[in-house]
Amino acid sequence: MKLEAIAGVTTAAVVLGGVALAFSVIGSPAHERALALDRKRMEDLRALAQRIDESYYASGERLPAVVPDGGLNDPVTAKPYDYRRLGASHYQLCATFDLPSEKVDARLEAVTWDWPHRAGRTCYRLGTNSSARPSMQ
Repeated sequence: MKLEAIAGVTTAAVVLGGVALAFSVIGSPAHERALALDRKRMEDLRALAQRIDESYYASGERLPAVVPDGGLNDPVTAKPYDYRRLGASHYQLCATFDLPSEKVDARLEAVTWDWPHRAGRTCYRLGTNSSARPSMQ
């Protein structure tokens, strides 16, 4: 084999190895996209919970029939997140996540630590007491 061919093969192997190492450290573009979408969904659910709580106290402690201000929509499907009243002071919010929270890296951990979720549809039972932690259903 010629020296140029050996150098070319070696260079290609080093480049491919570097790309593989980079994906293993930072994740693939698809994984990064899934993280960003789940981060947005979690931020949306928290914002919806805040709106619902504000509406509850502003209306004389009655849960709204629908999410105030038209709600927020899933970033992929553009459909509203699911909201359902469960009683006088409890309600449910649901979203469909790409990744389970236990597979999420430190960048998303601060957003999800008290709102664990599985990949797929996850619902949270929440109360109007802002100190109450959501429970996954």
